[in-house]
Amino acid sequence: MENSSLFGGGELLERLREWRRQQAAREGVELYRVFTNAVLEATAATKPSSLEELRSVKGWGDNKISKYGAEVLGLLDGGPRAASDLSLSQAEPEEDVKEKVFMVGEFIAAANAALRSLRLVKVRGELGEINRRAGFAFFTLKDTNREAAEAAIQCFIGSRNLEYFSHLLEGGAEVIISGWPNIHRSGFFRLEVSAIEPVGEGAWLKALEALKKKLEAKGYFDQARKRPVPPLVRNIGLITSEAGAAVTDFKKNLGNYGFSTFLRDVRVEGDYAESSIVSAIRWFNQNRPELDLLVLIRGGGGAENLKTFNSEKIAEAIVASRLPLITGIGHEKDESIADLVADRSFSTPTAVAQFLTRQREETLRKIDESGEIMARRIEAIIGESGVQAQRQAERIVEAFQRSLDKASFAVSHLSSEMHRGLGRIFIRFDELARKFSDSFHLYERQTLLWKNAVASAAEKVGNRIAVLLADENKRLEVLQAALSPLNPEAVLERGYSLAYTESGKVVKDARDVKIGDELKIRFSKGRAETKVTKIEK
Repeated sequence: MENSSLFGGGELLERLREWRRQQAAREGVELYRVFTNAVLEATAATKPSSLEELRSVKGWGDNKISKYGAEVLGLLDGGPRAASDLSLSQAEPEEDVKEKVFMVGEFIAAANAALRSLRLVKVRGELGEINRRAGFAFFTLKDTNREAAEAAIQCFIGSRNLEYFSHLLEGGAEVIISGWPNIHRSGFFRLEVSAIEPVGEGAWLKALEALKKKLEAKGYFDQARKRPVPPLVRNIGLITSEAGAAVTDFKKNLGNYGFSTFLRDVRVEGDYAESSIVSAIRWFNQNRPELDLLVLIRGGGGAENLKTFNSEKIAEAIVASRLPLITGIGHEKDESIADLVADRSFSTPTAVAQFLTRQREETLRKIDESGEIMARRIEAIIGESGVQAQRQAERIVEAFQRSLDKASFAVSHLSSEMHRGLGRIFIRFDELARKFSDSFHLYERQTLLWKNAVASAAEKVGNRIAVLLADENKRLEVLQAALSPLNPEAVLERGYSLAYTESGKVVKDARDVKIGDELKIRFSKGRAETKVTKIEK
């Protein structure tokens, strides 16, 4: 038996987590941006009683202490903090604080620190003007007392909470608002709403019916969605108050039938009941995968005592649970939203225990009956199998013999066919060999004729080329004799020379050069370079 408590030492951590969730909803940020789990756990473990002690906890810096310190200390000591404890500079004497001149932002922060000492407040009034926006809403809460008819509070509800309470925002309705007082940075006071509760039995029943219709439209009550209860349950996650009578009744009727029960102690009524039940369902799903079933129970009470179980957040946790969940809440006539959403519901905790006991006994009885039937069936099968095996063996031998006879005949037939086939192959091979020999001799004769023809043609072509070459040589000799006088080389051999500029241009006129130009001189044999020093035109 395991008893895991959410309160005592765990109560502080649960309070801090619920406070963080509310704070994150007000600021519109993720949970970890307010505080990480590690910081909350360290805070709950050390239980600081002053801002100085809070500063020694890892993760609490000056900004966090200024913003959240007083409020968290109020949660830790279980009551409101005195105004003198909420000064931005607690070490200063009182007269110095009174003389302090605040900047506007500092004053708003100090005022909010004082307001946080009230913790989560509840205010009763009548809903006035409602201004819905995209994902959030503003509305006025007016005093219903005639003597204070002009008293009104501006309220703000964020998207996270509006999702759960939008059906209660109806002008003229009397409600109880749970929220956190706050001065906005622009200077106006408002109540940041975390929950809305209708006032009066009629209004409460009307709101309950509206919530049922909303959840039914989501499919939360559909039988097709619900998970079957395992036929053989052994490990049970029990969610209820450790101090309530429901635990005793449940365990007494469950009996000693091999069940293992793991208790998660929660509050079943009051401000923290909803969050503690939701946390317990999620904890079991995340940390105890070996469980077969979750059981949520509560003893009897009036309608006011059972309001916690008419919660949309608890309904969401049941629907999201990986483990099947059974409820046993209140008396015979009581039916809550948790019962409607649960995979199976019973009128009382005792009825849940009796169901699990009967189901286990019935399952074990069916297992015993199935075992006996199976034993008899196996015995009969073994008896029948001996006769059938003998018959089957004889059939196998006969079938094997027939198969051998067929195989022998087939092999003999194939052997004859193979012999005849090989004879045909050899005859065909001889025919092909003769044809190849004849074709080879014919090819040899044809090749010889082609060789002779090519040799004759080659001789004729060679003779013709020799005649043509002789004629061309004679023509070249005549042309050479005609061109020889025109060759510049011949002129050079008679004692003349050629002058070139640096660019290789032949100098034909003295005007083509100037004094200082370098010239290249070519002789019949050899070359020389010179520079122009005098020009005669």
